[in-house]
Amino acid sequence: MPLTAAASSVLSNPRITLSEPARVDIGTGRINNNVLQIMIGLADRFTYAVQVMHTGHIQTVFPHRRLSNHAVGRAVDIREINGMRVIDDPDNNPTISEFVTEAALLGATEVGGPTDLNGDRPGFFTDNVHSDHIHIGVTPGDAPAHLR
Repeated sequence: MPLTAAASSVLSNPRITLSEPARVDIGTGRINNNVLQIMIGLADRFTYAVQVMHTGHIQTVFPHRRLSNHAVGRAVDIREINGMRVIDDPDNNPTISEFVTEAALLGATEVGGPTDLNGDRPGFFTDNVHSDHIHIGVTPGDAPAHLR
C-alpha cells in the first residue's frame, strides 16, 4: 500500500525521532492521518522523540478495559521534546505546556502528560501512568482539547 503524503512527511522529517516500531507502524499505514498531521504541525515548532504509537502499547486504557486509541492507530506517545526528556522536571519546563497546547490547537482530542494544564476541562489529563511522556490522541467525533 502506498504511503500517504503525511506518512512520508513524518518518516522523512529530521525534527521527529521515531522508534523502530513507530517507524514500522507509520510505514505500514497503521497510523491515522489526523495523528500524522498533528505530528507534522508539532515538528514545525519543536523537535521531539516518539516512544510508542501502536506496536508495543497495551490495547486498553490502563487500568480500565476501554480500547485505547493506540490500539487503532490514533495516538502517539512522546518521550522527549527539544532534547529534554518529559520526565525531567516537568513542572518547571514551559516547553511541555507549549507543546501540549500546540497539540490541542492542531486538533488532538486527548492530551495527557505529567502536568495538569486546565483542571476539569475536556481533553487534557494527567495521571501517574503519564508522568514520563506526553500522550496525544484523536477520537473521531470528540472536540479538540481546549484551555478555555
